[in-house]
Amino acid sequence: MIVLFTGGGSAGHVLPNVPLIERLAARGHELHYAGSGAAIEHQILDGLPVQYHALATGKLRRYLSWENPQVRTPNLDHLAGEGMIFDACYTTSPV
Repeated sequence: MIVLFTGGGSAGHVLPNVPLIERLAARGHELHYAGSGAAIEHQILDGLPVQYHALATGKLRRYLSWENPQVRTPNLDHLAGEGMIFDACYTTSPV
């Protein structure tokens, strides 16, 4: 099974995934993690059996602002282009 984890920006969003990554890796699953290239999640996951996909991220202001960046997801687009199909998914923060 291929599993994609995501979440980041703070250790509190990443640390709950660590035991899941360890358990699923021990069972032979292919693991991926999509997160920020500049945040702490890459450091926390370093050395774990998970392929890290760094995404270009920035602060999204939840109000009208000219400073909100355009949303670009080249890495997620690349993963989707490889034909991933999710038949059993869970998210705590739907997009």
